[in-house]
Amino acid sequence: MAEYILFVPWSIKQDPAAHMLDERPGFEYANKNNQWIASEPKFFQVWYTGQKSPLVSQMRGGQIYIRGHSKESLGQVFSGNVTVRDKNNIRIADPIVDYLDANVVADRLIETGLHVDFAGKLKCYNCWGALGGKDGFAQKFADYMWDKRYRNCSFFGYRGALDSFRDANPNDPFMTAELKGHKTVKMKDGTLKRASQERDHIIPSQVQSS
Repeated sequence: MAEYILFVPWSIKQDPAAHMLDERPGFEYANKNNQWIASEPKFFQVWYTGQKSPLVSQMRGGQIYIRGHSKESLGQVFSGNVTVRDKNNIRIADPIVDYLDANVVADRLIETGLHVDFAGKLKCYNCWGALGGKDGFAQKFADYMWDKRYRNCSFFGYRGALDSFRDANPNDPFMTAELKGHKTVKMKDGTLKRASQERDHIIPSQVQSS
């Protein structure tokens, strides 16, 4: 039974393990997820298909990382913020940008089979998603999931620009020996910190006001 899932709320035509480009939103996560899993084999990736995934539906604990780019106070995740280039650095595809509201991401995770009794951690692994208060993606996601009766799990968001896997930027001038081997987050001043140090526990607004 899987305990660590990378959930991509977009669909993909090709097998994500095939390292092939896909002309759909989310295509960049095929390679990013493969690199993550190569460094941490305990992870599995699940893409939204509109059908239940056995990996997700069997989970009652563990951790699910929600993929997608975000920004402070955006309240959404988006895909396709990079231009695709071939091995000779020639542009072969323009960015395919697609925005998903927090409730859409949540609904897609629920459609994928997340049980209402899930008691693990839902980590909104999106740049700046913990910032923006009620307008931030992580807060909106947590609030919507709470309304959908997901009240046994914990929600988390991050306060900076996240790397997609361990040691993603070994040549960064702010990289230190203490940071090597860890996922990092770049802060507004350009410094690097461990992602876990800039992770916020997101309390649903309904709980805060009760």
